[in-house]
Amino acid sequence: MDVKKSNCIKCNGDIIIDTRHCPKCSASLKFLKTSSSLGNQVKQESNKTVVKPMETNYITQIVSSGIRPDNVYETRMLLAPEVDLSSIKITVKGNNLRVNMIKPLDDQFAKQLPEMNEKPIFTDVIKKMMKHCENLLIPDGIDNAKVRAVVDNKHRTLVLTAPAIKLSKMKKIY
Repeated sequence: MDVKKSNCIKCNGDIIIDTRHCPKCSASLKFLKTSSSLGNQVKQESNKTVVKPMETNYITQIVSSGIRPDNVYETRMLLAPEVDLSSIKITVKGNNLRVNMIKPLDDQFAKQLPEMNEKPIFTDVIKKMMKHCENLLIPDGIDNAKVRAVVDNKHRTLVLTAPAIKLSKMKKIY
């Protein structure tokens, strides 16, 4: 009769599989490896799913950021080819500059996301896009009310500029 036994990985004790625990160290069944009485090891079947990793490409890459010699704050961002240029939104609150954009996901990656049961109508829309956000700090002395953005379609760059605060306006602030 071929009785299946198992060896505890923690203490190497022989136990019968039906007990579900090792009597020596009280390890649960997940720490046990199965072997037959003849010494042949039985391979446990594992579910392996081949998953394509998300692209390691950038979504945005800051090329340069700082104040130019003519006292204009400038930030240049290189955008990934997948970024939807019409989705770029810029928000300025105080000295914080936020750039939001949307990048569509691969269909293969979108299929791997779990199904959403609460709102099945929006599932396709949610799965097919990924929101990305860049937060930048505007330096002191820069007029955050006059931030301008220019998108260069040819070079896939976003250029954000803002002039320095004029001396008369700076005196009013302080």
